[in-house]
Amino acid sequence: MNERYKYEEFTHQDIDLLMAYNKVKRFKITKEKDLKAGLYVNVRETLSLDNILVDTLWLDGKSSMKRGTGMRFSNARSTSSGRGSYHNTHRLFSFGSTDVSHIGRKKRVKRMGGGAYVGTLIKYNICIRYNSAVVEFVKMLEKAPRFQQHCIINELPYTLETYDDYVQEVLFRELIDSYHS
Repeated sequence: MNERYKYEEFTHQDIDLLMAYNKVKRFKITKEKDLKAGLYVNVRETLSLDNILVDTLWLDGKSSMKRGTGMRFSNARSTSSGRGSYHNTHRLFSFGSTDVSHIGRKKRVKRMGGGAYVGTLIKYNICIRYNSAVVEFVKMLEKAPRFQQHCIINELPYTLETYDDYVQEVLFRELIDSYHS
């Protein structure tokens, strides 16, 4: 098995993590209209990397619709340090870069189609309004085993059937990755 793709044995669920998630669940953004300007924590599951990707985003202004691209915040900045780019299947930023300051003025960024897509923030990631309870939850989530992360991020039941599906998905992604390299 490739080191990047790994999964641990099915064990008991961490109740503390589940209780922490239930505390912050009310801050989770589930509808496009609820995503407004402000500070958010964005969590994305990555099966091929060592852990989940956590980014703190500052969304400024209002989301707008551009023909053919969907709703997005053209003025979105990553406040997390050490995350130079965000390369995933579902890109968060249309440039592939969290720092769009090198592009120039806000109007130019908006015209070029940069920013954070609302659909990606809500559908493929967990987007939670920033507060201290959310920060504690994310720290616990980063330390949790991958399968528990998978269940919480995708809101799946913690069962043996879900675990078997998860293992199959990891093995399939590893096979696809090995085929492309």
